[in-house]
Amino acid sequence: MRKIFLFISGFLASVVFVLASNVLHQTSEDYFLAKALGKNPLKINENLFSANIGNQINEAQLGSCDISQIKAKSYLSLLVNQQGESKIIFEKNTEQKLPIASVTKLLSAVVAEEFYFGDKIKISSQAVNQLETTGELRAGEWLDKKELLKIMLIESSNDAAFALSEQFTESGFVGLMNLKAKDLGMKNSIFFNASGLDPEDVKMQENKINLSTANNLALLLQNILLNVPEILEITSQKTLPLYLENGAFHHTLQSTNQLLGENPYIIGGKTGLTERALGCLVLVLKTNKQNEYIINVLLGSLNRFSEMEILNTCSLKKTLELIK
Repeated sequence: MRKIFLFISGFLASVVFVLASNVLHQTSEDYFLAKALGKNPLKINENLFSANIGNQINEAQLGSCDISQIKAKSYLSLLVNQQGESKIIFEKNTEQKLPIASVTKLLSAVVAEEFYFGDKIKISSQAVNQLETTGELRAGEWLDKKELLKIMLIESSNDAAFALSEQFTESGFVGLMNLKAKDLGMKNSIFFNASGLDPEDVKMQENKINLSTANNLALLLQNILLNVPEILEITSQKTLPLYLENGAFHHTLQSTNQLLGENPYIIGGKTGLTERALGCLVLVLKTNKQNEYIINVLLGSLNRFSEMEILNTCSLKKTLELIK
């Protein structure tokens, strides 16, 4: 009888311990996620965009535009301000889930900025073997997060994106990307890799492709604009000599964004191009009003730069009408 009593007591104690452990684990996990995914206060950096404030929009200089000339699968032009308010200027199929190619790297940058607090990152041979011809990374060299972010965002380096994701294990990093997307309200987005490459180029099943919508990407850009403008600042660079922390010259970064320098109102953005995604491009533009911006998103285009020029012109002209 005593043995039975001891057995039952031990069993009940084990159950209580397991339940308590699960509750503690869940509580700790919830606390971590709440802490990690908590929204930052708005922090528009006016110095970041001061060079553009003097470029007042002149309707006569903008020329004519015809929004019907844009044949992309989806586009969105959104007017936003520092208070987080927004107004749709133009839209087409903004809820259609489409591949977004290297536009993915904007979310990768947000995750790296928010979650990675390490020092130097050693470049692995697997990182330099990613599909691309940019980045000029070498296996065994050490770079810090800021340097890799510049290479990833300006040159759209898949090597740099993979190197950043490796610090969490690639699957762990992608998990954080999906958590962050959910936190931002990007309900119609899913991510399988940090670079945006088509699945066949990263040896994944063909259905495991990064997808999002124009509306969801506008939410991402709005978050970057308001909370992590340093990411936008990096993407505003057409060319940038990259010097490492020790002062050594690495190489000169060349932006993949052909519209930088062509339109004085552009303050940043990101390109994307794969066989399945076609051409993608997202931009942020300054308007005549302080702390007011235009977010333009273009997905599934055969002529992304020329079509984005049309969207830029039409949206800038429309903002002039709105403030008259």
